[in-house]
Amino acid sequence: MAEARRQPKTWKFRNIQFGSEQEGALVAYWEVEGDSISDDHTPDEIKAHELFDEWMKRHGKKYRNGLVPIHWFVKGEGSGVFEAYAISV
Repeated sequence: MAEARRQPKTWKFRNIQFGSEQEGALVAYWEVEGDSISDDHTPDEIKAHELFDEWMKRHGKKYRNGLVPIHWFVKGEGSGVFEAYAISV
């Protein structure tokens, strides 16, 4: 039996700067500060704890309180929409 695929929710949104309206699927995703450190590695090249040690060497001193910034992004599938949001918790 074929499994039914869930259709992404469609959102209607307006560009605040220009006033234009668009409709389409939006996807939110996050990255922690320094996330790009893994760009040079594949999972079979480095163990998670080694990658974390590398991250700590580069970024650990900046966040001694343990609060690492999380960056949120929203992109529109096929619509060319890409927005970044700075959220502090």
